[in-house]
Amino acid sequence: MGSWGHGLCVVLCFWGTVSGSMLQSRTVGPCTVNTGTASFNCSWRKLAHIPTEIWDNATTLDLSQNHLNLTNPQHLRQLQRLDQLVNLNLSGNYLPLLGKDNLCSLPSLHTLDLSGCQLTSIEAGALQGLPRLGELFLGHNRLQVPMSVSTQDIVTISFLDFHGNQELERVSDDLSTGIRRPFHRKLLANDREHPTTTPTNTMTTANGTESPGQSRPSHSWQYLVAVLVTAISLSLLIASLAKCQLVRRYLASYRHTRLTEQDTASQCDPNSLEVLISRNYMGNMDMNEVDHFMPIMMRMEEDADSSPLVTHGSAHFLWIKHRNLYLVAMTKKNANAALVYSFLYKMVEVFKEYFKELEEESIRDNFVTVYELMDEVMDFGFPQTTDSKILQEYITQQGHKLDVGAPRPPATVTNAVSWRSEGIKYRKNEVFMDVIESVNLLVSATGSVLRSEIVGSIKLKVVLSGMPELRLGLNDKVLFEITGREKSKTVELEDVKFHQCVRLSRFENDRTISFIPPDGESELMSYRLNTTVKPLIWIESVIEKFSHSRVEIKVKARSQFKSRSTANNVAIMVPVPSDADSPKFKTSTGSCKYLPEKSVVQWNIKSFPGGKEYMMRAHFGLPSVESTELEGRRPITVNFEIPYFTVSGIQVRYLKIIEKSGYEALPWVRYITQSGDYQLRTN
Repeated sequence: MGSWGHGLCVVLCFWGTVSGSMLQSRTVGPCTVNTGTASFNCSWRKLAHIPTEIWDNATTLDLSQNHLNLTNPQHLRQLQRLDQLVNLNLSGNYLPLLGKDNLCSLPSLHTLDLSGCQLTSIEAGALQGLPRLGELFLGHNRLQVPMSVSTQDIVTISFLDFHGNQELERVSDDLSTGIRRPFHRKLLANDREHPTTTPTNTMTTANGTESPGQSRPSHSWQYLVAVLVTAISLSLLIASLAKCQLVRRYLASYRHTRLTEQDTASQCDPNSLEVLISRNYMGNMDMNEVDHFMPIMMRMEEDADSSPLVTHGSAHFLWIKHRNLYLVAMTKKNANAALVYSFLYKMVEVFKEYFKELEEESIRDNFVTVYELMDEVMDFGFPQTTDSKILQEYITQQGHKLDVGAPRPPATVTNAVSWRSEGIKYRKNEVFMDVIESVNLLVSATGSVLRSEIVGSIKLKVVLSGMPELRLGLNDKVLFEITGREKSKTVELEDVKFHQCVRLSRFENDRTISFIPPDGESELMSYRLNTTVKPLIWIESVIEKFSHSRVEIKVKARSQFKSRSTANNVAIMVPVPSDADSPKFKTSTGSCKYLPEKSVVQWNIKSFPGGKEYMMRAHFGLPSVESTELEGRRPITVNFEIPYFTVSGIQVRYLKIIEKSGYEALPWVRYITQSGDYQLRTN
């Protein structure tokens, strides 16, 4: 993979109103709070002071990327009252010196993030006020050697991150004696596996036993009453607003309103843009540049202009949209645009493999996993491992547990064969190959073929042990010409595209397809054939429209392939006027149904043998008042699938499996022809 133009950051943006459960999430002051876990998110709020609205029983507090001067005693007093905090994120603020009085009286604190706080030194005893501290992040600071922190301060810490401190990274093994260093960077998130419940009435003594005498009163019933009262109040308020809205709509239906200029186009507030995840790979991009992206997009929408690349000053934005998310790549250089877009689409595939669906909620629920993936797929602007199967071997959604060693990356990450892991074993070794061809066809109303092409692909499901080498032989016309064989039943492949496992140099020399396959399912190759294709299913239609009365449709379908083959799941879509009603059908086989949302009649035939002919008649009523709008003549579309048949005549001549252990493997092949863009115009 090539360079990205030296300086790239990837930003996942969400445009729209942030959705959430009314009972679980609400706004308190400048922060959002999860009432179920007492977790406060105050990040990226440009705060100059700690909000006083934060509850005393808060368990998680995220104050990252604000303008807090943590040397201010007023801020320290605000933190000291939060004695039930378990997770605290102060990254991206200002704390040049961590002293004894900065962070104390936080007995429940387990995770502390001080990354990017311009920290230069830590005093001895500065962490003694945090008896339960287990994870400490000090990355991207200016810590110097030697440090004043004593081993007593870090005796309880099982996870310590010095990432980004150049001098400390050289001697981090000495500083972190007995502490497991992270293989990947972990960021503080609300979904960590550490407990976030409020302290119980028993406390743990120094020797590990619980002393029931040292108990604190529980205020959980007060919070329960407050939640119930709030819920009832919100319910009454919503009911009142709904009633007022119904009355307003009822009155508004009897009067006209003036159509303003602003009503002619959708209006969106660019300020509602929220950056969910960002990663600056080289550090030479100003992350605030992304604030200009959505205003530029809104202006382009108003001007009816659209471009996959927008520019603001020296920053270039290359973007794609997936559902309600924008994936934006920013760069200052003349980057390879094709590579950037290929990487963005590959990111979507990787996220969908991990989270099933890529949307705002899945990103919010998996912050840590998303950060780990973004760190692995690219390094310093160069794409790295983007194969989801390899990534899933050492980046798991369960996260890294403290009592288990950090998983090591598989050797495939650095091997020449990065798409297949070593040590794979199966009891039964098999290879399943599917040759799938899609027929794209356009037939004029007079019956002549205007456009026809075949788009094919060969897909594999590999269940093989070890590192086998496979050799595939096709009835390739060029291969037969090279070897001087008879070429009566050959196929000339065009626009051939291979999986990265295929040795391209060998294919160019002697047309041999040799490869070490990835494990599981994959697409080995795709091809295209520009050739005149005889319509496999021929449609003749007569549509008679009687003005202000009715429309009658007669359709005859005929299969034009050999009788030994059968088309399955045939669906013939016949267009009808949008104002038609009262449908009546009569068919010689199959069933019909009217789809008013698409204004078509769908004729379904489960099994259509070759050389057969079937009829369908339909009758629709028309309104007495005809619409003044002229409807275009839409074509008839056909969907089908024919197993054990290829329209191009491509054949798999052999599939050799070579493995050093010499085991026997069974190769299987299946041919399927299906409809692509298959249309027949009507009179």
